[in-house]
Amino acid sequence: MSLDNETGLDPSGTRVRPVTGLVAADYFAADYFVWVVLIANLARLGYEEKTMYMAAYDWRLSFQNTEVRDQTLSSIKSNRELMVNTNGGTKVVVVPHSMGVLYFLHFMKWVESPAPMGGGDGSDWCA
Repeated sequence: MSLDNETGLDPSGTRVRPVTGLVAADYFAADYFVWVVLIANLARLGYEEKTMYMAAYDWRLSFQNTEVRDQTLSSIKSNRELMVNTNGGTKVVVVPHSMGVLYFLHFMKWVESPAPMGGGDGSDWCA
């Protein structure tokens, strides 16, 4: 689970990645739920997996290194754009949790920042 001390990325010969999809945070361990109740209640209201997105990230990395290694910020951005487009321009509701709040704030600043260090879309995208 440890990272390379110099690069802050994967050590040579090791590859650990977060689980993707809604199962990334439904349960922490057997019988210890995190988001499964919220996911189930949203499903009862008509939400489907295509209208919900779990943005799991590797908490071991610096926020910027999640983009360097896995393009996680770009993936979140693309997914949000797809959700807005497929839902007739409806804005996306984001529900971050714990350190995900700080990660999401970093994501928003990254989107606004000029490329190549940021997403290059400015504050209009975030609005």
